[in-house]
Amino acid sequence: MLKYLREVGPAYGVGLEMENSYGLTPIVYAMINNQLYTFVYLFFKMRCSLTAERASWTATQLVK
Repeated sequence: MLKYLREVGPAYGVGLEMENSYGLTPIVYAMINNQLYTFVYLFFKMRCSLTAERASWTATQLVK
C-alpha cells in the first residue's frame, strides 16, 4: 500500500508526506502504533522525513 501511495498518490493529491489536521504523517502513525517494520520501511526505504517536532510530539503522546 505504501509503495502504491508513493507511485500513484501524487496524481490524486495524496502522498506519504501529507499531514492530517493534527499535523501527523504516516511515519508518525507508525511510531505511535509501534509498527517497527512500517517505520523502518518509511524512513529508510521511502525516505520519508521525520522532523524533530513530529518526533517529540509522538514521544509526548506515548507517555500519556
